[in-house]
Amino acid sequence: MVNLRSVDLNLLTIFEAVYEERSQVRAAQRIGMTQPAISNALARLRLLVGDRLFQGRTKGLVPTGKADALYEQIHSALSLIRAELDARETFDPAITRRRFVVATSVGGGALVGTGLYHRFRALAPDARLTVRTIDPEEEIPELLREQRLDLAVHHSRFDDSLLEQAPLMDLENVVIARRGHPRVRPGTGSMAELLRERFAMVYEPTGFAAIPSLRPLVETLRERVAVEVPSALLLPFLVAESDLLAIVSLPMARMVSGPHGLFHFPLPRDIPSPPSYLIWHRSLEADPAHAWLRQQVLAVAAELRKRKTPPGDPGRGSGSDDPTRIRTAVAALKGPSPGPLDDGVGARKLAEEGPRGKVTRRRQPVTFLTPPGQTSRSAAGRSRR
Repeated sequence: MVNLRSVDLNLLTIFEAVYEERSQVRAAQRIGMTQPAISNALARLRLLVGDRLFQGRTKGLVPTGKADALYEQIHSALSLIRAELDARETFDPAITRRRFVVATSVGGGALVGTGLYHRFRALAPDARLTVRTIDPEEEIPELLREQRLDLAVHHSRFDDSLLEQAPLMDLENVVIARRGHPRVRPGTGSMAELLRERFAMVYEPTGFAAIPSLRPLVETLRERVAVEVPSALLLPFLVAESDLLAIVSLPMARMVSGPHGLFHFPLPRDIPSPPSYLIWHRSLEADPAHAWLRQQVLAVAAELRKRKTPPGDPGRGSGSDDPTRIRTAVAALKGPSPGPLDDGVGARKLAEEGPRGKVTRRRQPVTFLTPPGQTSRSAAGRSRR
């Protein structure tokens, strides 16, 4: 066993900086040391662990396998120490200027991002919010580990023991079409009639094909896809200006139908509602600011599950822009005010227990009118009768 009294523990913070920056020069600037001092520290650490740790490349340093393994342990330990020291400081969202970064694959960021913006404006007006996409998703664990990302909202779990991953919400999927579509009308329809139409869809790496429960549907629709787009946010524009259909989550359909002149209806057969997960790095579990952020995302998810009208729909009492309403909702969600460290535990408990209620489906019938020159099975049956 290594005697820690004989080890300069400053080497660990230097190693962490070099690993994350992939450059001795940038690491030196980050922690206020000279580049020769950084180089000397790395040489001492190489002797200590018996590995070269990094290999030089034209685009920066490349860590060895030993460095990757060391980083996970060292970064986790240092983060726990930082969190414990930071926990002594109170977090006040009303005055914080902290920047929070959330990545999401759900609704192109529109669903979570819109709700978070309204909550930030009401509760943390000086905080900065960045909502980014998950592409490529393989980078998410690394970004969470390096704290370049605070939270991820994703449709599947990652195989990483250092990540906390709690169920967030299940989202029913529906079909959107433009009002005035030549063949699709309110009424009743079948899957066969639906498959005569053409679709717009998010391209595979970030779309429905990546969700296990939706893969059978994607395979069925593959030959009917006329155009693929990089984000779900583009789908309403395409559908509004064409006869294409698209599949989106029910909350997103409610959000975009009014502004884009669309309507939505359930899929003609039962399709599982895919889950989504709230994901963060374990080292941030006790950070009061991070616990507050998790609570805000959980609150947005709760609002999405119960929302009946599009946000900001005039005359329907949605009140998404009302800071007083949001503060009241936050107080009701939190109940008795917990201490800073209890917020994280309460948020995780709500994430694990709250969203598991059964999704109630309200089916709106739809009719597929027969294209010119074709006779529908139902029309043929009526003529025989």
